[in-house]
Amino acid sequence: MFYIYKLSFEDYFYYGFTNNPNRRLTQHLNNARNLTKSYKLYNYLKNNLESYNFEIIENLDNKENAIKKENDLIRNNLNNEKCLNERLSFRTIQDKKNQWIKDSKKYRDNLSNEKKQINKEKKKLYMRKKRFREKRINKYQNYINEYNSYKVLKKSNPLI
Repeated sequence: MFYIYKLSFEDYFYYGFTNNPNRRLTQHLNNARNLTKSYKLYNYLKNNLESYNFEIIENLDNKENAIKKENDLIRNNLNNEKCLNERLSFRTIQDKKNQWIKDSKKYRDNLSNEKKQINKEKKKLYMRKKRFREKRINKYQNYINEYNSYKVLKKSNPLI
């Protein structure tokens, strides 16, 4: 069973869907308290932790219908300044991946040149460490291969 819910505070509202309403509400509240993500919902919820209303709007049998219904509600309200949803739900894993790529690009485009340079240096260091680890692994793999071939040779010729 999937549930479409509305989380509201005075005039502001947010639509979502879940298969476990209690868990989802707890996640929203924890994210707001910790501000782990900078979504409008969590910024608004953080200041209104005591005055929210969580209501189940509809029960649906499958996930696809729930996503469609949620997206319809969001689509109809996305331009409303009181709507705290920032985008439609992901329909597929690929949609989620595409959104992540878009968000990452947006983040990188907004970085200062100084931050870009720092990230470039971090990446260089990471790649250097990665190559070092790979060399070390290859070295030990060669030792293991030599030892195994020695064991095979010793088995076939016990005088060695």
